Amino acid sequence: MINRIYILNINEYCKDSLLTEKFELWLTDEKREKIHRYINKRDYMRSLLADVLVRVILSRILGKSPEKIEFWYNEYGKPYVKGRGGIFFNVSHSEDYVVSVVSEYECGIDIEKKQNMDMSFAESIFTAKEYEYLKGFASRDFNTMFYKIWTLKEAYVKYMGKGLSLPFDGFSFVNEENEFPTHDFDKSIRFSQIDIKGDYIISVCGKYEFKNITNIDLKTF
Repeated sequence: MINRIYILNINEYCKDSLLTEKFELWLTDEKREKIHRYINKRDYMRSLLADVLVRVILSRILGKSPEKIEFWYNEYGKPYVKGRGGIFFNVSHSEDYVVSVVSEYECGIDIEKKQNMDMSFAESIFTAKEYEYLKGFASRDFNTMFYKIWTLKEAYVKYMGKGLSLPFDGFSFVNEENEFPTHDFDKSIRFSQIDIKGDYIISVCGKYEFKNITNIDLKTF
């Protein structure tokens, strides 16, 4: 079974220029050019390490060197492993963390650091049922529930692999009985949520529930 969530903290690598230079050699020319467009160093690190994290995980599974892993993309930009069926992955990052999920089946993952959100924004992007559900929470709990719904939606959209063609207000995680979470629209999917240090929420969408996270140390590669 290869179904697992992986996580790393970018702060452990931000000051190691020799290591980041090594990691850059694993990237395609196109990816290397893209990450060098970032002005902010942390944006650069998140993008670099997201690619590297997936390469390291897949190298263990496939028995290949990280730089030998080749990615292809569907018409909506979702990546997959070139020439290899039965292995699916997805990646996300927010502030200090990069996360990835790898599975034998299609999967999607999202991580977000909780911030103060206002009700009007929730109303503009969520369904009416989700908005009404959120209105029942006080300020602190509202922020947590907002990000629980937000990350579930992101993970589901990424699972489906259709990008922005699947709008957030086109499906609901709150049903007519005001139950959360619900996935009545697709009972074959399992949703998992993990809280990181009370500041971050990770949501995963796939065939299985994902409950455990593996920390990755890239310095050993």
